Amino acid sequence: MSKVFYEGLGKKNSWPNISGCNPCGLTFNDVLLVPQVDTKIHTRKLPDISVKLGPYKLTKPIISAPMDTITGERMIRLMDKLGAIGTLPRGVLKTNLRLCKKFTNDKVKCIYAVGLRDAFEEAKKFKARGAKIILIDIAHGGMKQLLSKAVKVKEKLQLEVMVGNIASYEQAIKYKQRGLTMARVGVGGGGLCITRLVAGVGMPQLSAVLETVESGLQIVADGGIRKPADMVKAIAAGADMVMIGSILAGTEETPGEVIGGRKKARGQASADYMK
Repeated sequence: MSKVFYEGLGKKNSWPNISGCNPCGLTFNDVLLVPQVDTKIHTRKLPDISVKLGPYKLTKPIISAPMDTITGERMIRLMDKLGAIGTLPRGVLKTNLRLCKKFTNDKVKCIYAVGLRDAFEEAKKFKARGAKIILIDIAHGGMKQLLSKAVKVKEKLQLEVMVGNIASYEQAIKYKQRGLTMARVGVGGGGLCITRLVAGVGMPQLSAVLETVESGLQIVADGGIRKPADMVKAIAAGADMVMIGSILAGTEETPGEVIGGRKKARGQASADYMK
């Protein structure tokens, strides 16, 4: 993790004491990684980017987002094959439970998304079919109800719980204090997200990562990933993994329908999805 910023002529400064800019306002496009000297890395194949997520060891620190036009059975199987992991989005519970049993029998790694209201009951059903990691999928991760539900799922069902979305140190430290271990970080930065347009809520994504990693949680940077370089910057800032959605849109493995020669993609808070 790098929290040292280059100022010029060999001078450096550390987060958040960066001169010349607002340390709470950094997006991926605001920074570049400065080339280093004598890195002893002779090939791009040499760096180890593997990461442990709950009971799983992934060779790629990538999670596909719980979006119905991005992640379905085919995408989840591809992510697993590539050494990454997919998140089965909320949907028809009966169908998702059937897929969970199928993935478990085939030894396919997957994260299962549940709603806040019935989080415990749904998580219990997923566990009975072999699930290891549950994502409580909610836009505002600072809600008290979310914390209590997440702790209940983790402690009573002995499941790994991914919670969020959050964007600040204050939110992250509350998770840590309640015994949670991982958080989904990013509010309004997704390519298909309208949170900032509608509610005016959010925080520049790189700053959100830099803040939340200070809590000691395992951080999943979710949102704002428009190109591979953004993944690199998120991990350099301290994120353990990145969650991607719109960057996968239109690929053969996404479940979106084709309209006028283009594959459909939408956010989970969109009016189209709500219908």
